[in-house]
Amino acid sequence: MMSARPSAALICALALIACVSPAHAADDGGTRSVFASGAGNRALALGGAFVGLADDASAMIWNPAGLGIRQRFEILATHAEYADLGSQQDFVAVVLPNWRWGTAGISILHFGIGGVEQRDDRNLLLDGGLSDSQTEIALGFGRSLGDAVSVGGTVKLQRQSLAGFSGSGLGLDAGVLLRAGALLRTNADWASRLTWGLSVRNLIPPSIRLDQESVPDPAVLRSGIGFRAPAPGGRSALVLLDFEKSAGVATKLHAGMELQLHPLLGIRGGFNSGRLTAGTAVAWRGFSVDYTYEDGDITGVHRFGISRALGMTVSEQREAASQAKEKDLQARLDDAFQKRQAKQVEDLLARVQASEARGEYESALDLLGTVDLLYPNHPQAAALQAAALRGRGKQLEDASDYAAAALVYGRALAIAPGDSAATAGQRRCREAGDRRAARTESIRRKFAEASDAFAADSLPAARIGFAGILAVDPKDADAALMLRRTEQAIARRAASLIKQARQSIEAQLPDEAEGPLAEARNLDPQADGLRDAAAALARARAAAAGVAAVVKTEKPQPPSPEQDREVEALYRGGQTAMQERRLDDALRYWELVWSIRPGYKRVDEYLKREYLMRGMEFFASGKLDEAVSCWQRVLQVDPKDSRAAGYIARARTQQARTREILGEGR
Repeated sequence: MMSARPSAALICALALIACVSPAHAADDGGTRSVFASGAGNRALALGGAFVGLADDASAMIWNPAGLGIRQRFEILATHAEYADLGSQQDFVAVVLPNWRWGTAGISILHFGIGGVEQRDDRNLLLDGGLSDSQTEIALGFGRSLGDAVSVGGTVKLQRQSLAGFSGSGLGLDAGVLLRAGALLRTNADWASRLTWGLSVRNLIPPSIRLDQESVPDPAVLRSGIGFRAPAPGGRSALVLLDFEKSAGVATKLHAGMELQLHPLLGIRGGFNSGRLTAGTAVAWRGFSVDYTYEDGDITGVHRFGISRALGMTVSEQREAASQAKEKDLQARLDDAFQKRQAKQVEDLLARVQASEARGEYESALDLLGTVDLLYPNHPQAAALQAAALRGRGKQLEDASDYAAAALVYGRALAIAPGDSAATAGQRRCREAGDRRAARTESIRRKFAEASDAFAADSLPAARIGFAGILAVDPKDADAALMLRRTEQAIARRAASLIKQARQSIEAQLPDEAEGPLAEARNLDPQADGLRDAAAALARARAAAAGVAAVVKTEKPQPPSPEQDREVEALYRGGQTAMQERRLDDALRYWELVWSIRPGYKRVDEYLKREYLMRGMEFFASGKLDEAVSCWQRVLQVDPKDSRAAGYIARARTQQARTREILGEGR
């Protein structure tokens, strides 16, 4: 129990403080604390109509859901003095947004009065004045739940010290903020300009006891809307309207408007429960200096403040984090790609060595052709290929196929010019062939030239050369054999090129079909299927031109927010699948992304790498059609990819060329 004298002094002090409180005690019967009037110069200049906007660091006071839409680190400080009453108010707030978790904030609101006369219960003036100090410390958190909704809450500690007595209490505020356009899923202009907010101050009311009884700070419900209306000069005017309701007090109206006259200058005005408010702000390089005036019952209130926004925005943070993740994933994919390539070439070379050890030189050379296509100029491949060619040449020589053996030895010399064994073998085979056919010096020279043309892949020249020898000596068996082999090679090569062209046409890559068809036409103008393939190419070009014309006349539609979210979700699904080594799932995700939005982030790179590697794996296992199909997908993603185009151009001819050199198809 306190004595009667101090209790009386306390009562007198409370009454006086209630009279000078900025909370307009006359309007609420003195039931609410000084903190109910809010803080933050911008919000107060707008008449306290801020629940439907709450887009600065004072959001913790008005609607903590507004923290969820803050984009940058911000610090705000304001000061106000009620000069005629000897009181002052100070407010400091800091918000720290994080792209992953949301936005946290802390604020301190202090109200103080000094120099209040102290009297006893007989109304006699006592020595020393009274002072009142009230402080609210708030910790807030807000988070956006998609584009439409933000939610937030504030835990706060209120403390009061008066006439030698003090007390404190904990409370909780909560709020929600909605964006109409995203909520209604519409692109209507009016909806994109409209927001709505709801906040409950003192959802859990703080209760402070200075003497014998605890005095709770009553709950306050506020609802408000914000609308950015078009204004002259291409600017916009912010219009705000709030309604406030607390127990035992009539509903209060708050209204405000803000007009940005210049990127550096804005003016504000408002109506705060019957009192006029006004303010201005000057912004420059992240700083904002604010002034607010509030009409009062006893005296006007002048408020000054400054705020500063620092660092990256949430969008920039998210993009930086995404780029870091992309970079890490890129490094992982590069490393995985290199390991897959190293393992593949290691397996291929091991199979080559095993085939050579068994004397299966044809198989070894087929595998080495694969190595040469996929990994040109590999340091181990040349020596292995020369050895395999020498071995195969010896097999053909032993079988008395001197013409083919000479070709194979010649190929070995092209790889290793100083190879004495290949030189000797080629000389033996040519001499043996000449003896067997009893050729003249002129015919020997022509046979050597035709054989060199065959080895150099000049099949039309080789055909002419061997046919010329047979015209002179129809009984030259080796020349007849080589002519038949050359014609078979031309037929196989032309058929392979036509098939390659048709695959390109079917893959909607008409430009890639032109080269193979021209090469097939040069080899054999009467090749089976050449005319049909050329007609198919003409139709494909006409169809492509028609589609291009339609696309050119159609105005592209901007992607909707739902499409943006869908594409991003699919893209991240692909990243996650790749990190978990679910390669097929990752490929499907990225194919879906590319089908919706080609060129999105790094999806083109990911697809090209995976298609290239899969094509290489198919080709290494002898599945040529599947390999070409994968490489054609690379060209669908990037028609200028030289690596895929080179693989396709060489894949079929490389295999056919190896078989031609080895003497197959006799």
